[in-house]
Amino acid sequence: METLSAGTTGGDGKAKRKGHPKKTTGCSTCKSRHLRCDESKPICSRCNSGGFICGYMEPPSKPKPIVAVVRPNLLPKPVIPTIEKPPSLFRGTSQDQRAFDFFCCVTSPILSCYFDKNFWSYFLLQMSQYESTVWHSVLALGTLHEQGAIDDEDLRLLHHRNGLSHYNKAIAQLTKSTEPESQSAESVLVSCIIFVCIEIVLGNIKEARNHLQAGVRIIRSLDTPGSLPTFYQSNGKLLKANVVPIFDHFNNQSFIYGQNSTPAAKRVHDTFEDIPETFLDYRQARDYHTRLLATAHDFAVKSLHAPDRNSEERAHLLEEKQNLQRRIQGWSDAAEELLRSTRVSNYDRGRLTHIKLSHKCASMWVFSALNTDEMSFDAYVHDYDALVKLSRVNLNKCSVYMETPCLAGSKTNSHILQSVSPLFVVATKCRNPTIRRHALTLLRRHPPSQGFRDSKLVIRAVERVIELEEVGLEDLRDPTRAVVPSEWARVQTVSVNLGKPDDTTMTVVFQRKSMVIKEQWSRG
Repeated sequence: METLSAGTTGGDGKAKRKGHPKKTTGCSTCKSRHLRCDESKPICSRCNSGGFICGYMEPPSKPKPIVAVVRPNLLPKPVIPTIEKPPSLFRGTSQDQRAFDFFCCVTSPILSCYFDKNFWSYFLLQMSQYESTVWHSVLALGTLHEQGAIDDEDLRLLHHRNGLSHYNKAIAQLTKSTEPESQSAESVLVSCIIFVCIEIVLGNIKEARNHLQAGVRIIRSLDTPGSLPTFYQSNGKLLKANVVPIFDHFNNQSFIYGQNSTPAAKRVHDTFEDIPETFLDYRQARDYHTRLLATAHDFAVKSLHAPDRNSEERAHLLEEKQNLQRRIQGWSDAAEELLRSTRVSNYDRGRLTHIKLSHKCASMWVFSALNTDEMSFDAYVHDYDALVKLSRVNLNKCSVYMETPCLAGSKTNSHILQSVSPLFVVATKCRNPTIRRHALTLLRRHPPSQGFRDSKLVIRAVERVIELEEVGLEDLRDPTRAVVPSEWARVQTVSVNLGKPDDTTMTVVFQRKSMVIKEQWSRG
């Protein structure tokens, strides 16, 4: 048989290219893209530069769990998994292997419920293999999270020490560089996110907020050269699609403490593109909602002390309010269109329905902004009632989830527990005595602590707001004809200064229209 080579001709007289043996190795991502892979591990160069999920980083298989005793925790109570024998190529001790496996099998799926799954299951794990700060952060969070599932006190203490050791190493790695330009913004911000989670697990809410605000400042400085040390960006797509939404989600959680949650993205009102007529999937709906909620919180705080009616600043705020109202309504229309479609799974349909709770709260904040009195919230009495009813349905659905040990570490219904903020809004802004007390009853059914929200503290604040306001029950009635507090007695805002972690007291401030009430509360 005649072999053709370069410069030879076939039977038809046309030149043929020299054949090459087909390359059969390389990551699955490069193969699917029909590209030659350089086979660098744990992530090849093409996937790293293009922001793709590398085929060399396969998601870990989830082992069967062992039932553990349920105990309240700031992250959902984990269930101890069966840890496989460490692979020979794993760097670190057997304890490090266990911590990494626990993070992959338990912690990561829980966090994936609130954020993008690819971030926690792929990008973060890839980054941990070549960024020491991220590596030690992951081991610290996995160790400290597993500590909550251990009953033996000596073993708990050992986990606590190991977790803090890795946490200190992560911070040391992050701060030892004298040249910030040598650090990627992605690794610094991802470490910040894990630091926030670590402090939440440890119960240090103030320190978690400090890490959160530090990360927000870094994100906003990326568009303002010279404002902070410059970090190079190796994957801008990862920042925009995954990192910024996580910071905004944390900000939205912390808003319950009356703090001004500055959106992570600068000039959010100018850069916020119009809402599409329908969303492609749950993730797109969630991302738009997260940005809208952060913007609504920021706007609500800015409008608390509204300028004079004829001022230029007020005109700008009114324009901002109208734009937000349009986008909020656009989100509702697009979400309803998605729910009517077949593009969303039953699980995501439930998550999307829950998001509508906090979206309705954002709508109330924005539509009532710039009004001169608190009575504008009374117009939403029927909406408040609907929020309470939906929250009750959600809590009933997850009652088994909260009480069953084998489900306590699952992500299946974790999103249902995130109704503290809407119920807090109802209990403090709805002055109808019956509806707000129904909201308070549901708040008492939540786990004691979750994320930035200490449910016990939230309940104490709500009870005090009701007590302060109802000294002003006179002759004012809401649309249902129920007697509600007069304007002078209504509390506009509640803020909590947690102080230092070892402080025995905290400062709680209740802002009325014409006076401020400051109180010292004991912690715990």
